Amino acid sequence: MEEKGVLRCHLSEIMGQRKLKIVDVMNASGVGRFQVSRLYREEHMDAITLGTCI
Repeated sequence: MEEKGVLRCHLSEIMGQRKLKIVDVMNASGVGRFQVSRLYREEHMDAITLGTCI
């Protein structure tokens, strides 16, 4: 059971299942390498801010 209130990112699992590279995610999402890498490693999840496009 996961701890309540913990932010998790399953990007690394999804990338592994689909055999995607960081560059593939960058190109598909428009998110930069630094942000994708942080999400992949689940580093500093409390400080990640992603903008939205309208």
